[in-house]
Amino acid sequence: MDMENDMKTPRPQPNPDPVPGSSANVLDLCCPCSSDIDIGHIAHHLALLNQFGGFTQRPYSFAEHALLATEIAERAFGLTHPATLMGCLLRDAHAAYVGDGRTPVAHVGGEQAACLQYRVQAAIRRRFALKAVSAGFAHVINEAYLAAQATVQRDIAVERLRRLADGTQPAEWMSLHDRSGLTWHDWRQAFFDRFNELQFARNLLTADKSPAGPRKGQRQDVAVPINAPPADRSASGP
Repeated sequence: MDMENDMKTPRPQPNPDPVPGSSANVLDLCCPCSSDIDIGHIAHHLALLNQFGGFTQRPYSFAEHALLATEIAERAFGLTHPATLMGCLLRDAHAAYVGDGRTPVAHVGGEQAACLQYRVQAAIRRRFALKAVSAGFAHVINEAYLAAQATVQRDIAVERLRRLADGTQPAEWMSLHDRSGLTWHDWRQAFFDRFNELQFARNLLTADKSPAGPRKGQRQDVAVPINAPPADRSASGP
């Protein structure tokens, strides 16, 4: 599959020219504006950016990892609200603009690099109205990412990564080996499609809102206190 043929498919496509600097929406990293955040940029770059510093047996991108974590959040942790699932999907979306903040080079940047990452994260949360979700569900989203990392450990990790996320249960219903044939184009499209699916569901819920509250039988996710996770439990790379 090449990019030209991929772009001719009838499915909705992300921005076909999604490289920062090549469109009108160039994000100012010093003062990021939420209106400049573009889901096409995010889907494109996360599909090309290797997760865990490349310490995997095959290319494994931020986009694939985010989709796996969101699948785990829904299937294993019972999250159903589209806003909560979108918060999970976009947890590491800032990496599309600032790169992987867990690399050794990024650590050299120290506080300045952390501030840059925080500003872009905040702009993304404003853009997609995820501030409350990111706070109220931080613990369960983090646990979903830990489970995704444990799945990577079990299936495709190299030795350096296998020591991480000890004691966390991987996804038992799937194997990452079964997804080895998918290309970065496929993961870009899958990320873009999942976002649009969740955005559509959020729009429906917004349209259905009434003073009486949620309709009978409509499930709402229950927020987990943000101080719940232990200090040493974080999904991070090598």
